[in-house]
Amino acid sequence: MNYSIKLLALLFVFQFGCKSSEKTSAEKENKINISEVTIEAITRGKRENYSINPKQFSYKSTSKGETNVEKVKMTIDEDQWEQLEGLVAAINLARINTLEVPSKKFQFDGDLATTLNVNVNDTVYTSSTFDKKNPPEEIAALVNYIYSLKKE
Repeated sequence: MNYSIKLLALLFVFQFGCKSSEKTSAEKENKINISEVTIEAITRGKRENYSINPKQFSYKSTSKGETNVEKVKMTIDEDQWEQLEGLVAAINLARINTLEVPSKKFQFDGDLATTLNVNVNDTVYTSSTFDKKNPPEEIAALVNYIYSLKKE
């Protein structure tokens, strides 16, 4: 009888222990691996590029007739990267190319025509074109966070 209880307890521990490790493996497989996020904003006379990866943030602005008017490069710390990962995780990346844009001033040079590119698990997801100052609601938090890094 005592042997049966020990065997039953061992089976119980083994059963739940395996499920726990299976979940951990599944979570690891489903974790998104972001390699880079970029924003490109263009109009006739100006081009801006924002790029962020796990190691650094960079910003370049080029105006007509001038090259690299403004450059910013800075190291990204773990907290900044984790914040970016959280913002990306909240977005349905498969649908960012079909997002409704709230305004279209970029169509007549009223604002820079802007696109967001997210490179995840070796797939690049590109948003629909939007006004730099007015991104679609679904990606606004991520876009504004990246813009804020330039000011730090």
